[in-house]
Amino acid sequence: KIAPEELCRLGGNWILGIGAFPHGDFSEKIQKISKKVYSISKFPLETQQVICRIFSACNQILGWP
Repeated sequence: KIAPEELCRLGGNWILGIGAFPHGDFSEKIQKISKKVYSISKFPLETQQVICRIFSACNQILGWP
């Protein structure tokens, strides 16, 4: 588990893939090209919840309203 704020501080170039799978996970192809996998909650979240938490954390770090 990682705090959303930590994702905002990763630096460098990266791509964020958000999975919201009620059953299963990313495809094997996606898993092979992924270097790391992070979870921001120990509970299942909907896609919009994950995006909102990450964007809100990054906005707070940047000092945006």
